Amino acid sequence: MKVGIFFRKQIEEVIHIASEIIQFLKTNDIEVFLDSDIQHFFPEPVIEKDLLPQLDFLISIGGDGTFLRASHNVIHTSTPLIGINYGFTGFLTTIEEEEVLLSLHDLIHGKYHIEDRMTLEFEMIRNGNVCCSGYAVNDVLFQRQPMSKMISLDIFSDKQKIANFRGDGVIIATPTGSTAYSLSSGGPILDPQCSDIIINPLCPHRLSSRCLVLPDSRLISVSIHCHQRPTLFITDGFFHNTVMDKDRIQIKKSTRKLRIIHLKKKNFFDTLNQKFNWGL
Repeated sequence: MKVGIFFRKQIEEVIHIASEIIQFLKTNDIEVFLDSDIQHFFPEPVIEKDLLPQLDFLISIGGDGTFLRASHNVIHTSTPLIGINYGFTGFLTTIEEEEVLLSLHDLIHGKYHIEDRMTLEFEMIRNGNVCCSGYAVNDVLFQRQPMSKMISLDIFSDKQKIANFRGDGVIIATPTGSTAYSLSSGGPILDPQCSDIIINPLCPHRLSSRCLVLPDSRLISVSIHCHQRPTLFITDGFFHNTVMDKDRIQIKKSTRKLRIIHLKKKNFFDTLNQKFNWGL
């Protein structure tokens, strides 16, 4: 068995738990590999690009932001991902500090299930050419720059114009991302096994502008009118690019899935109740 370790916060607590995890895995005759950014902490070999598909799973240590970073490492492979929570809410990172070693024991003995999560892929088209592309697990966000005036966005579904939003921007989210920024902006909670795309205007100028849920078969296009004021384009909470006036971004369901490991004793609604007190 081969297992990868990934973390970003290079603080004492995270390094310590990573050391315990590595020792536990090695004691159970499991090969351990490290993300290149943390290789200087431990003597274990680095996860080379061609090794990623061979890992039995990748362990992310940190919060949901770290988990999302790790997810972009494995989105091109079938490598399952599991998160250990050393962040705040930890909605995607479902293993808590006090249950790490017991959870690892369940993992290496196959007491888990794998859930495939829908992802999005996008292309940014400028002057008729694709200038960048990528994937998103949670959401893509178009947002005005701080201290800038509101922006205007035309939203199309399969080339049919469905809305014009004027305001701070718009969030386009997956079911996984429905419990992230979209939820904080008044969007709905979707079961992660749904196949839908959320379009959620961010602080819209019109009171009538409300969240919309579309089937994942739709090709969504966003055209920006920012009057020469560059707009931020953010994927999964990380700055990706700057959108200029008249740029067009096409977004659709990706054929690639994110494979998330869940222990048998936990499910989506348990986590929803535990983290958000939903339904209590």
